Amino acid sequence: FDARAFDDLVSFRLPLEDSDRRAILEEETAFARDDFERFEDVSAAENFPNSPLPRDLRFRYLMQLVDRRAARDEIARVAEDDLGHILNWRVIGPFKSPGADPDAVVFPPETEVLFDKRYRLEENECRWATPDREPAVTLESWGWLRFEYLYQDDSAIYALTHVNVLEAQDALIHVRADDDVSVFLHDRLVGKFRNSGQNGASPIPWRGPRALMPDAQRFAVRLEKGRNKLLIKVKNRGGPSGVICAVTRPNGERLSFLASDSDAPERPDRAIETAKSPMKKVLRQVFESRSFGSKFEVAAGRFEVRRKRLVGTDRSGGVAWRKYTVRPGFPRDAPSNLLWFRDKYSRGLDDFALLVEVETDGDRVPKIGLICQGDGSKDGLSGITTVLHPGGGGISGRLERYDRLVYQTRGIELPALEEDDESRLIELRSEDGRITVTIDGVMIFDACDMRPIKNKNRLGLMTWNDDTRIVAVELRRR
Repeated sequence: FDARAFDDLVSFRLPLEDSDRRAILEEETAFARDDFERFEDVSAAENFPNSPLPRDLRFRYLMQLVDRRAARDEIARVAEDDLGHILNWRVIGPFKSPGADPDAVVFPPETEVLFDKRYRLEENECRWATPDREPAVTLESWGWLRFEYLYQDDSAIYALTHVNVLEAQDALIHVRADDDVSVFLHDRLVGKFRNSGQNGASPIPWRGPRALMPDAQRFAVRLEKGRNKLLIKVKNRGGPSGVICAVTRPNGERLSFLASDSDAPERPDRAIETAKSPMKKVLRQVFESRSFGSKFEVAAGRFEVRRKRLVGTDRSGGVAWRKYTVRPGFPRDAPSNLLWFRDKYSRGLDDFALLVEVETDGDRVPKIGLICQGDGSKDGLSGITTVLHPGGGGISGRLERYDRLVYQTRGIELPALEEDDESRLIELRSEDGRITVTIDGVMIFDACDMRPIKNKNRLGLMTWNDDTRIVAVELRRR
């Protein structure tokens, strides 16, 4: 490829800057000449703020210390003081939820941190541990946190620390895990990263990806003055597991006055702001007549009113669904009917509550999708989508951002309907970037943190067939 490839990447909206163009050319020259002096200079991080090479060169020096079996204190000093590796942790796990993705299930450490509490599971007991005080959790001198629990296949393991700074500042969290990783700062989900394995084609053995260095992913964050709670969740698919994390300035240099501690958080449970003004009703629609086009627009399938119920009559699976999944034999199970609220109801929508009353035959579990921050197209996964469906002997839920699963719950039992009651009430609340979903008061998702999608605000409903019928819809907003 020639230099025009850089312009193509910019046109594809990759977050590249003009300084990156020069950095790439300088990197090519350095490798061609086997001369990295420009990237080893103290000003390299300022001159090439997005280049991984200055940190890679220091990774190489750190690995040389490890290979030479240097003193543990010397290795730890370089890792912590020069590269910002975190060396203080508390660990708990492994947590499992049969039939659900452990990366997407909310386990207790995401809602409470109680060092003296134990969680009894079918195969094991989960309790907080300090690395190197028990064989299952060890910390290498350079910061790799190794997990060797029994029964840790298809599980989630958590690591907790606190980052202390003297003043509020922007920072980067660098992380690599075996296998997948989620990062929470002050109980807010910063991001997730799916480990795709090492790049065996790389001819440069000391340059990433490398499993035991925090060079796989970096997340931009804002640290508050004082103590910052950092929780990392590792999904282990099978075999050994572990994680390594570093915190740096935005240019990759050591964070000034950085310290870390693994003591208990100041609040043992997740703090969620609830004292807000009440929401006002802006729309309530019951289906007394066959006309509903003034409030909604159909994007896919067909909806009609039958016996005062809004029914999606199509069964063809015609809603655009998992468009970027290329897996032979993968069951897409696409919805058939999709409608959007008219734009005037969701324009400028921030905190809101969407109430949907649904009816099924007998006491069957509904199957329905609710979209917020969508784009109004035929794509059912164009925003933040909640999918509720039968599963696990009750109702199961998926909370997705585009087509990426973020949260999942499985097999929640719903109370039986009363004799004179034919419908169930689904409530989706979005407040301060957290999604809460209940059905007849039963909690499905409890204030799950979701990164907002900028410049999108459409609300939508999806059904798979006419087995789930909509009795009424109500929208409230703050």
